[in-house]
Amino acid sequence: MVVDTNLFVKAGELKTAQAPSVLKSVLGSCVGLTIWDPVKKIAGLAHIFMPKSDGKIVSDNLRAKFADTAVHELVNEILAAGSRKYNLEAKLIGGCNMLGKDGALSVGKRNAMMVKEKLRELHIHLIYEDVGGKYGRYIALDCESGELTVKTLGQE
Repeated sequence: MVVDTNLFVKAGELKTAQAPSVLKSVLGSCVGLTIWDPVKKIAGLAHIFMPKSDGKIVSDNLRAKFADTAVHELVNEILAAGSRKYNLEAKLIGGCNMLGKDGALSVGKRNAMMVKEKLRELHIHLIYEDVGGKYGRYIALDCESGELTVKTLGQE
Protein backbone atom coordinates (compact mmCIF):
# COMPACT_ATOMS: atom_id res chain seq x y z
CA MET A 1 0.00 0.00 0.00
CA VAL A 2 1.45 3.31 -1.08
CA VAL A 3 1.37 6.37 1.15
CA ASP A 4 2.32 9.40 -0.91
CA THR A 5 0.81 12.84 -1.00
CA ASN A 6 0.57 13.12 -4.78
CA LEU A 7 0.00 10.09 -7.03
CA PHE A 8 -0.76 10.50 -10.73
CA VAL A 9 -2.57 7.65 -12.51
CA LYS A 10 -1.94 7.39 -16.25
CA ALA A 11 -4.15 5.71 -18.87
CA GLY A 12 -4.26 1.96 -18.39
CA GLU A 13 -3.04 2.17 -14.78
CA LEU A 14 -4.58 1.72 -11.40
CA LYS A 15 -3.20 2.69 -8.03
CA THR A 16 -4.33 2.19 -4.47
CA ALA A 17 -3.27 4.36 -1.57
CA GLN A 18 -4.22 5.41 1.92
CA ALA A 19 -4.51 8.72 3.72
CA PRO A 20 -2.91 11.26 3.42
CA SER A 21 -2.44 10.41 -0.27
CA VAL A 22 -4.24 12.12 -3.13
CA LEU A 23 -4.86 10.19 -6.36
CA LYS A 24 -5.00 12.31 -9.53
CA SER A 25 -5.66 11.84 -13.23
CA VAL A 26 -6.70 13.61 -16.43
CA LEU A 27 -9.52 12.00 -18.41
CA GLY A 28 -10.93 12.35 -21.91
CA SER A 29 -12.91 9.47 -23.38
CA CYS A 30 -11.34 7.30 -20.69
CA VAL A 31 -13.20 6.86 -17.43
CA GLY A 32 -11.80 7.20 -13.98
CA LEU A 33 -13.22 4.84 -11.40
CA THR A 34 -12.53 5.74 -7.79
CA ILE A 35 -13.32 3.43 -4.92
CA TRP A 36 -12.96 4.64 -1.34
CA ASP A 37 -13.29 3.02 2.07
CA PRO A 38 -14.34 5.73 4.56
CA VAL A 39 -13.49 3.49 7.53
CA LYS A 40 -9.94 2.47 6.60
CA LYS A 41 -9.23 5.62 4.51
CA ILE A 42 -8.02 3.43 1.65
CA ALA A 43 -8.78 4.42 -1.94
CA GLY A 44 -8.04 3.43 -5.48
CA LEU A 45 -8.25 4.94 -8.92
CA ALA A 46 -8.38 3.07 -12.22
CA HIS A 47 -7.87 5.00 -15.48
CA ILE A 48 -9.80 2.84 -17.94
CA PHE A 49 -9.64 3.42 -21.70
CA MET A 50 -11.38 0.43 -23.29
CA PRO A 51 -14.63 -1.31 -22.29
CA LYS A 52 -13.81 -5.00 -22.88
CA SER A 53 -10.72 -7.17 -22.93
CA ASP A 54 -12.45 -9.76 -25.17
CA GLY A 55 -10.60 -12.54 -23.38
CA LYS A 56 -7.13 -11.09 -23.93
CA ILE A 57 -4.61 -11.82 -21.21
CA VAL A 58 -3.91 -8.47 -19.61
CA SER A 59 -0.38 -7.89 -18.34
CA ASP A 60 0.17 -6.32 -14.93
CA ASN A 61 1.28 -3.02 -16.44
CA LEU A 62 -2.05 -2.67 -18.31
CA ARG A 63 -4.41 -4.22 -15.78
CA ALA A 64 -6.65 -1.14 -15.76
CA LYS A 65 -6.84 -0.79 -19.53
CA PHE A 66 -10.16 -2.63 -19.82
CA ALA A 67 -13.29 -1.92 -17.75
CA ASP A 68 -14.26 -5.58 -17.50
CA THR A 69 -10.95 -6.45 -15.81
CA ALA A 70 -10.04 -3.18 -14.07
CA VAL A 71 -13.08 -3.02 -11.78
CA HIS A 72 -12.36 -6.47 -10.32
CA GLU A 73 -8.64 -5.74 -10.01
CA LEU A 74 -9.21 -2.43 -8.22
CA VAL A 75 -11.69 -3.95 -5.77
CA ASN A 76 -9.34 -6.87 -5.09
CA GLU A 77 -6.41 -4.54 -4.34
CA ILE A 78 -8.46 -2.44 -1.93
CA LEU A 79 -9.77 -5.55 -0.15
CA ALA A 80 -6.24 -6.97 0.06
CA ALA A 81 -5.17 -3.74 1.79
CA GLY A 82 -7.67 -4.40 4.59
CA SER A 83 -10.94 -2.85 3.45
CA ARG A 84 -14.32 -4.53 3.76
CA LYS A 85 -16.50 -4.73 0.66
CA TYR A 86 -19.59 -3.35 2.41
CA ASN A 87 -17.70 -0.10 3.18
CA LEU A 88 -16.75 0.69 -0.41
CA GLU A 89 -18.09 3.71 -2.28
CA ALA A 90 -17.54 4.15 -6.02
CA LYS A 91 -17.46 7.28 -8.17
CA LEU A 92 -17.29 7.33 -11.96
CA ILE A 93 -15.93 10.26 -13.96
CA GLY A 94 -14.99 10.98 -17.58
CA GLY A 95 -16.07 9.16 -20.69
CA CYS A 96 -16.48 12.25 -22.82
CA ASN A 97 -16.91 12.14 -26.56
CA MET A 98 -13.70 13.80 -27.75
CA LEU A 99 -14.86 13.83 -31.38
CA GLY A 100 -18.01 15.76 -30.58
CA LYS A 101 -20.45 13.22 -31.97
CA ASP A 102 -23.04 11.86 -29.55
CA GLY A 103 -23.22 8.37 -30.99
CA ALA A 104 -24.69 5.67 -28.78
CA LEU A 105 -21.55 3.58 -29.29
CA SER A 106 -18.88 6.14 -28.39
CA VAL A 107 -15.94 4.70 -26.46
CA GLY A 108 -16.67 6.96 -23.50
CA LYS A 109 -20.26 5.73 -23.18
CA ARG A 110 -19.24 2.10 -23.57
CA ASN A 111 -16.52 2.53 -20.92
CA ALA A 112 -19.00 3.99 -18.45
CA MET A 113 -21.64 1.33 -19.18
CA MET A 114 -19.20 -1.53 -18.63
CA VAL A 115 -17.88 -0.07 -15.36
CA LYS A 116 -21.44 0.29 -14.05
CA GLU A 117 -22.27 -3.28 -15.07
CA LYS A 118 -19.22 -4.65 -13.23
CA LEU A 119 -19.96 -2.55 -10.12
CA ARG A 120 -23.51 -3.97 -10.06
CA GLU A 121 -22.14 -7.52 -10.36
CA LEU A 122 -19.86 -6.87 -7.37
CA HIS A 123 -22.62 -5.10 -5.38
CA ILE A 124 -20.54 -1.93 -5.03
CA HIS A 125 -22.60 1.22 -4.58
CA LEU A 126 -22.03 3.98 -7.17
CA ILE A 127 -22.57 7.21 -5.23
CA TYR A 128 -21.47 9.77 -7.82
CA GLU A 129 -21.31 9.95 -11.59
CA ASP A 130 -20.06 12.68 -13.93
CA VAL A 131 -19.75 11.13 -17.39
CA GLY A 132 -20.26 12.14 -21.00
CA GLY A 133 -20.20 15.55 -22.55
CA LYS A 134 -17.59 16.93 -24.90
CA TYR A 135 -14.91 17.99 -22.43
CA GLY A 136 -12.10 16.33 -20.55
CA ARG A 137 -11.74 16.34 -16.78
CA TYR A 138 -9.01 16.61 -14.18
CA ILE A 139 -9.77 14.64 -11.01
CA ALA A 140 -8.21 14.39 -7.57
CA LEU A 141 -9.38 12.01 -4.84
CA ASP A 142 -8.39 12.74 -1.25
CA CYS A 143 -7.90 9.41 0.52
CA GLU A 144 -8.53 10.96 3.94
CA SER A 145 -11.91 12.59 3.28
CA GLY A 146 -13.05 10.81 0.13
CA GLU A 147 -13.59 14.23 -1.45
CA LEU A 148 -13.38 14.12 -5.22
CA THR A 149 -12.38 17.30 -7.02
CA VAL A 150 -13.49 17.41 -10.67
CA LYS A 151 -12.37 20.24 -12.94
CA THR A 152 -13.56 20.41 -16.53
CA LEU A 153 -10.97 21.08 -19.21
CA GLY A 154 -11.65 23.45 -22.07
CA GLN A 155 -14.64 24.97 -20.29
CA GLU A 156 -14.86 28.33 -18.57
